[in-house]
Amino acid sequence: MDAKTAMMIGTTALEFGAKMAQANALKKEGQIAASIERRNAAAEEQNIADFKASQEFELDLLQVDFDTIQSAAETGYAYAGVQIGRGTPVHIFVDNQRKFLTQSQAINYNTNIEINKATVRRDGYLLRALQSQQYYKSRARAVQFDAFAGVIKGGSDIYKQLKRPPALQTTSESLGMSPQYGFGNASSGIMSSKFNVNPRAKYRRTQSTR
Repeated sequence: MDAKTAMMIGTTALEFGAKMAQANALKKEGQIAASIERRNAAAEEQNIADFKASQEFELDLLQVDFDTIQSAAETGYAYAGVQIGRGTPVHIFVDNQRKFLTQSQAINYNTNIEINKATVRRDGYLLRALQSQQYYKSRARAVQFDAFAGVIKGGSDIYKQLKRPPALQTTSESLGMSPQYGFGNASSGIMSSKFNVNPRAKYRRTQSTR
């Protein structure tokens, strides 16, 4: 394995690890966002319970006040010797009953409005929690898909690199050329017998034959 192939393998592995880490971070971010929304929904659920408890408490107090007023009126008329089945006592009792019903309806109406508002807020938080999880999961899956696609592409490139024949060397040594005389192996000092000729020696032999 040459240096280029090793570098390609390392780069592919690093890119895959980085993208998988990014996908995990997106999932975690989605969980945090959904958790916040669910916590807000739980707070609204508690508000709804508080509104209902307050409604019941106010209605109970109103009922106690009504019973007390009616009882006091009956007692007063009885001491006075007035018949409560007709005349003014009847009108007073009817008026007290009407006031009681009006106040009860007002309590129920106002409380139900607040309960409905809290219910809408709660459902909105729950919906956003679900949307947050789906959104970040979708982004995480996209990043994971990109990571695996990168591994496939990197693996293909590495395979091609491994199957590629060694690059042709173009240096003078690979061609058997000597930097000094043109041919031979310069590193070993071996010259071709055909071309390993000293020009000065050849000149001396020519002079001696004359």
